Amino acid sequence: MPLRNAVLSTVLLGSAAFAQQSGPDKAVAFEVASVKLSPPPPSAGACRPGGKTNPGSLSQCYPLKDLIQLAYGVREFQVTGGPAWTETDWFDIQARTGGASTEAQMMPMLAALLADRFQLAFHRETEIVPVYALISAKSGPKAGQQFHPAKPGDPAPAGGTFHRRASMEQFATILTNTLRYPLSNSDGDHIWLPVVDRTGLTGDYDIVVNLQPGHDWFAMLPELGLKLEARKEPVDVIVIDRAVKPAAN
Repeated sequence: MPLRNAVLSTVLLGSAAFAQQSGPDKAVAFEVASVKLSPPPPSAGACRPGGKTNPGSLSQCYPLKDLIQLAYGVREFQVTGGPAWTETDWFDIQARTGGASTEAQMMPMLAALLADRFQLAFHRETEIVPVYALISAKSGPKAGQQFHPAKPGDPAPAGGTFHRRASMEQFATILTNTLRYPLSNSDGDHIWLPVVDRTGLTGDYDIVVNLQPGHDWFAMLPELGLKLEARKEPVDVIVIDRAVKPAAN
């Protein structure tokens, strides 16, 4: 189940998140935290899907597997196992720290909260899985109006039916979610696979393209000097061993 209405800024395969210890530091904790089961959106009384962080506070409304993605900086296909409710039951989390903590500082706190309230236990494995690798075409990336490195102070990209400023890692996540719900039937010969960045390109890029009916990313990416290549690659995954619905608080 994808993280709803959000694109994580840290969705790296083999990222620093996987260098963490298997369990969060119990000493790292929110000062005050509430975890409540919520009706699934858009039901009456449901929490609002999505998340928000301010210096020292965090508000999240997601199923458990999505919360794990957020806490450990991984993507949907990197969280497996666990009971069915970890994908279908929604939880409203409201938490505060004792000071002006940043979002990055609060993620270990969120991991500790999940371990405490959900009795979450997991182990890590490396699996060989099919993916689409986002790579440069033989001629290399085509820098131009549609695709170029973003410069500090420049306005956000505009025009086209798709316009984003994103790193290639973020773009790979966008492609993963877009390919799940194709714009047209023109990519019907392509099965859905997660997209991983293998371009080697660093920094943020302005991306502006026109996706019209009858076109898809497989056809459009070569205009940017990029392409998707089906591969099987080793991927680090979190396998849920135990999860218990938290008591009301």
